[in-house]
Amino acid sequence: MGIDQLIDQLLAEFEVQCLELPSGSHDGWVGRVLEAMDLPGEPPQLDLFS
Repeated sequence: MGIDQLIDQLLAEFEVQCLELPSGSHDGWVGRVLEAMDLPGEPPQLDLFS
């Protein structure tokens, strides 16, 4: 719990928004993070080799 409190404090001090991911299953976490950061689901460099 001490680590959680420290993270919460740092987020507040630096005014950083936190993306909470569902507990239990890690399926879909990467997709959610990419979407939240407005990043593509696949590296755009892959288009160079098609």
